Amino acid sequence: MTLDRVRQQIAVEEAAAVERTPRLAPTPPPDWVLEHGIGTGRQPVRVHVGDRWDTRTRCKSATADVARRALAEGVEACTHCRPDTALGVLDRPRPHRLEGWNRRRSSCTESPPPAAGGW
Repeated sequence: MTLDRVRQQIAVEEAAAVERTPRLAPTPPPDWVLEHGIGTGRQPVRVHVGDRWDTRTRCKSATADVARRALAEGVEACTHCRPDTALGVLDRPRPHRLEGWNRRRSSCTESPPPAAGGW
């Protein structure tokens, strides 16, 4: 056998193997996704609408009831995909925008108090 004949035979076998492999439809994206934190406990930290979020190892699919329960228990809703609006959970308290390090930072951007005698 020549080298060209061997390559041709390999191509025929590879094409036959592709035809024998069953084609599976891609799984549909989940309706809702819970993003988990890092570390040992890995508690949910954010709820997302499932069709717009990548599902890496920190994300788990969830039903609408599980997503609503997580939002009711204080898990943050994604500010981009707004799952709380899509689920109809609108009357929940939201964390203040200037929590944590942002609050400390905001004091640096505030204007100083006016001088006692004016300019």
